[in-house]
Amino acid sequence: MNDTTPQVEARLAELFATRSGSDRVRMACEMFTLARALMEANIRAEVPGITESELRVRIFERTYGHEFDAEARARVVARLRIDRPDGPHAPRSPRP
Repeated sequence: MNDTTPQVEARLAELFATRSGSDRVRMACEMFTLARALMEANIRAEVPGITESELRVRIFERTYGHEFDAEARARVVARLRIDRPDGPHAPRSPRP
């Protein structure tokens, strides 16, 4: 959905162009972090008590799921459902 007028989009592009490259990267990272936090909060509200692995699956599906065919999506989801004892960002063991 895009409800922004072309004039407003053009003005925003002008404003972003005045920023330094590092400012634009920082802003993009902050927007991504905020979007992910909002998505996570929404999922947790919809599914109270969701496990961390299932949360990873839901975030993947909302963010990237449409970009994969069914077989590839199933492989990614299977990997995301693997519980990692040291948290979601713990290193994974190499593939066999």
